[in-house]
Amino acid sequence: MINFEDVAGSSCGALLPTGNAVDTVLSVDVTCIDNGMPVVCLAAADFGITGYESPAELEANEELKTRVEAIRLAVGPLMNLGDVTNKTVPKMSLLAPARDGGLVATRTFIPHRVHESIGVLGAVSVATACMIEGSVAARIAGAVRADGRSLPLTQAAVNGELVHQAQQNGPSLNSTRTPLWFTLDHRRSDAPVREILLRLEHSYASQTAVSSLRLGLQAFVRVQLEKHDQAAIGHFVDSVQGWDEVVACHALTGDMDYLLHVYVRDLEHFSHFLLDRLLNAGGVADANSSFVLRTVKGFQALPLSQLE
Repeated sequence: MINFEDVAGSSCGALLPTGNAVDTVLSVDVTCIDNGMPVVCLAAADFGITGYESPAELEANEELKTRVEAIRLAVGPLMNLGDVTNKTVPKMSLLAPARDGGLVATRTFIPHRVHESIGVLGAVSVATACMIEGSVAARIAGAVRADGRSLPLTQAAVNGELVHQAQQNGPSLNSTRTPLWFTLDHRRSDAPVREILLRLEHSYASQTAVSSLRLGLQAFVRVQLEKHDQAAIGHFVDSVQGWDEVVACHALTGDMDYLLHVYVRDLEHFSHFLLDRLLNAGGVADANSSFVLRTVKGFQALPLSQLE
């Protein structure tokens, strides 16, 4: 189990940066939230889609992309992020009712590409939104009942589960911790602490954990650049040289351009590295992070025997 504690407002200054559970932006209801990752929750139905389209289908929908991007640009200042034209935050998460158990299905633009998986911190923010009464996410998930108790949930996700815990203080909701479980035997709903299991039907690819050593948090970050000309590559390479958190950087074949091996103190430090350094450097189109659960075999020596 990995606990995500005290990450509310890490980039925007508050769990709900606008102070509202719901805002209407360009005639669309949205929930702006930051519980480790700035995310805008939207109802897929408001855009005339089911929320179960493939990433390729969504990216081919030019009208949808234009509307989502217009909202993203409009909410940037409202979320204390300023002009987000050249930023990869906030993430735009289109939500739909779950079909096969769980609470909600997600499709996420980051910022213009639709991911085949939802990132860990993005999932934490969506899970939190499901806890906030009246939010776009809660309307879809039906997670918050009038009596303030969570719905009984028993479905288990194959790849991992999020259980978000929050403290109810009168009308306000204080996010306290969000553990990620790889196995979970029981559910609790003891007032005043409410727990919600969020099974993300969006394929959950990120492998999440913390190093058991006293080296803090170790992660691998796959990076895709917006452009691949000499200037763009040179700018990224120069930026990497100045990031102490990056202990190795490899250029890759395939869909992603670079693989960063990152060491940080904790989740808050990683959040600052990701949002304030990597994604704020300019030229980065996409970044996917995986945290190290356990090092099965570390570097020992070069395989010189293979040269014989």
